[in-house]
Amino acid sequence: MLDASSVFPIPHLVLMSPSSIKNPRSLPDTKPTKIMFVNLLQTKVSILWVDFDGKRKFYRSLDPGSSYWQPTFVDHIWEVVADDCNKKPVAFFKAIPYDGLAEILDTPITYLTPMSPSSVKDPRSLPDTKPTKITFVNLRQTKVTILWVDFDGKRKFYRSLDPGSSYSQPTFVDHIWEVVTDDCEKKSVAFFKAVPYDGLAEIQDTLITYLTPMSPSSIKDPRSLPDSKPTKITFLNLLQTKVTILWVDFDGKRKFYRSLDPGSSYSQPTFVDHIWEVVTDDCEKKPVVFFKAMPYEGLAEIDDRFL
Repeated sequence: MLDASSVFPIPHLVLMSPSSIKNPRSLPDTKPTKIMFVNLLQTKVSILWVDFDGKRKFYRSLDPGSSYWQPTFVDHIWEVVADDCNKKPVAFFKAIPYDGLAEILDTPITYLTPMSPSSVKDPRSLPDTKPTKITFVNLRQTKVTILWVDFDGKRKFYRSLDPGSSYSQPTFVDHIWEVVTDDCEKKSVAFFKAVPYDGLAEIQDTLITYLTPMSPSSIKDPRSLPDSKPTKITFLNLLQTKVTILWVDFDGKRKFYRSLDPGSSYSQPTFVDHIWEVVTDDCEKKPVVFFKAMPYEGLAEIDDRFL
């Protein structure tokens, strides 16, 4: 089994809404795997396993901002419900052949781009009156400290964050936040910039940004744009079938680059605003997902959310 967290950030599991799931059941499978559940809600939740007959079995309650690792098996289904008398369904997650991250949310949230300390020169927050929010999640194995960088570049301590914990930080647009190790060294780990909408700042050992997967049905006449800024995409195949990676050129034509086995990955040099398509590696060549290269190194997780 690939332990993705040892090479990449932990792959995100697809959050499936209760309204989209009809008669959920786990499938028998002997391949062990793991899910890290992170409760990003303001209320307590319960974690339930959905067995082979669709019956629920209680496993754990999870406080706001807390997390835990759940051993499980591939293709097992887990349901998250409100931890109260109503037991209202919140979300479903399906275990995959690799360690997966199940972030429990009730509204869409945007992942903030972590900025490498070496890339940030003289960071300072900009004065702005537009309030916003950052949810910090510590996915490292060690404690970290959250610092606000003020208008003069000075640091102000706000909070220490244990491994696996999270908290929501009120802030303002264009304010800069630094994450450092919670020890004598206070080594800089990453910077995050507040944006006009609620953002999720994942603090990981590997500074890489998740690319936004684009549905094939939402893309009309895709074409790469000429750009001379080099960048890189790491493709990670989370499906149980082989896929093909295609570059979409400036005229919309596809060019084969690589086939990718289940559980495997590779790093693709590319340029900013270049478009890449992933299709099934068979006669049908069914589109799976599109990704757009960004000015920073990105992780393209290939999963079944659009299949």
